[in-house]
Amino acid sequence: MAGPIGSPDLLQYSYVGDTVNTASRIERMTRTLDRTLLVSGTTLDHAGGVAAFKAEPVGDTPLRGKRETLPLWSVGGRR
Repeated sequence: MAGPIGSPDLLQYSYVGDTVNTASRIERMTRTLDRTLLVSGTTLDHAGGVAAFKAEPVGDTPLRGKRETLPLWSVGGRR
């Protein structure tokens, strides 16, 4: 969901939801795994996959608050 959130005195445009939470958790994993850019397998596929990007699999990674692991990829640039 996207839209203005807050009170009449302080209104901010923001995004909320599971997708935003998942993206935030993937971003935090860059520090844990010492990687510059991590993406999910789904995101990599939608962006053109390993044919379009230099990417190496990090593996199925547990994310806080998620029951299932998520396949993450470390992306190093375009091919």
